[in-house]
Amino acid sequence: MPPKEVRGLASRQRWHQPKLVLGIVRHATAQYEKQIGTVQAELGDAAQRAPAGAEVAVTAMNSAITAANAFYESVWKTVQQAVQTAESNVNVMTRSATSGSHAA
Repeated sequence: MPPKEVRGLASRQRWHQPKLVLGIVRHATAQYEKQIGTVQAELGDAAQRAPAGAEVAVTAMNSAITAANAFYESVWKTVQQAVQTAESNVNVMTRSATSGSHAA
């Protein structure tokens, strides 16, 4: 079951699906950023306690985290563009339907 914040957003945004999706993605992004911060802090602590020669493994982990962040940011931008396009299309269709019903 989705978190309380997402359920509340869904009930408030029932007729505005693009905004609902954007809200869910923003919530997921906040959770992701919180988790990645924790992972990076723990990796930094582990690197300080690691035996000699572990620098290569630590560097590899940092590179993987950087690549994952870049990928996530790319996906986030794509989702934002898709939501904005969908929202724009809904607005155009709504205006068109409204002006069409006034003409009838």
